[in-house]
Amino acid sequence: MIHFHETGGKSVLEMKKDIESFLRVNGGIRKAKVGENIDPKFMMKAYKYCEQLKNMGFLLDFGNHRKVPILGNKYINLGNDLRIGEYGGYDFLLQGFQLIQKSFSDSVLKVVVQDKIGDYGIGTCFLVGENLIVTAKHCIENFSKVVITDYKGNHIIPERIIISQDPKIDIAVIKTKKKVFQKGKHFIFGEPEVLEEVLTMGFPPLATFDAIQINDTAHINSIQKCSKGNIVAQERRYGDSVDYIILNARVKGGNSGGPVINKFGTVVGIIVNMLPDIKQPEKFDELGYGIAISSNEIIKIIENDYKNENCEFIPFKMLDDGFGTVL
Repeated sequence: MIHFHETGGKSVLEMKKDIESFLRVNGGIRKAKVGENIDPKFMMKAYKYCEQLKNMGFLLDFGNHRKVPILGNKYINLGNDLRIGEYGGYDFLLQGFQLIQKSFSDSVLKVVVQDKIGDYGIGTCFLVGENLIVTAKHCIENFSKVVITDYKGNHIIPERIIISQDPKIDIAVIKTKKKVFQKGKHFIFGEPEVLEEVLTMGFPPLATFDAIQINDTAHINSIQKCSKGNIVAQERRYGDSVDYIILNARVKGGNSGGPVINKFGTVVGIIVNMLPDIKQPEKFDELGYGIAISSNEIIKIIENDYKNENCEFIPFKMLDDGFGTVL
């Protein structure tokens, strides 16, 4: 894998660099002298990725002043986001949604709930910090039992469950008592944009299967024949201040609380519902269009909790194998 960032917070893209610099950062050159022990496949991959970034407008070709084929090709950073670089966002951009799914498969967790009459349901949540989990409010509110386990099977113990004072914002942030996800990969947030590619990850119920993680892509573009779906709008409902995203990637009930992820691997929204049928509003649209709330609303809740203002909390009680939000 080629990484376009260095440890210590200094990005390779911060200044003019050539292919040799990329190889040294990534271990493609094992001796100081140029030309010795160079992995040709690694060199070609670095060259390919730099050319891709150039074609996407992230790098500017600065020529080859050393006259060393490929190794001397130099590129200039055109103001790329160092935060995205250190996060691995340019690696995700170049290597696609498969790398994102592989990197974050342990960061998207099941939410298993039991209601007052004993029926079970399932939803999704995801990690945004060492002790912060985000899900949809309706996925955990008013249930006799809520069970969230990490990838090792350990039960999550909440310290508090934070929600917005606005009841229309269907988001809950669970802060755990311990930093149980120190070693895990955490999502960061990005701005949602219509006409970009996104990935949804979640646990929709499938007949005859146990709960398994489903990953679906939506290609956000203007080609009407695209069959995998796209974000069709970013709107606010009449009389509503909530920033919604409409996407036609097929979603089901268990996707609620799951992330909507862009090509840089950042979360741009959280799935909260399915689009109702126009003719029969009591039913869901047959195409499975999803409704998500912008990640900006998640950020507001986390920031308000930090400031200790404009927040409310869902009361809960601890159980032997989870927690309950019906007291």
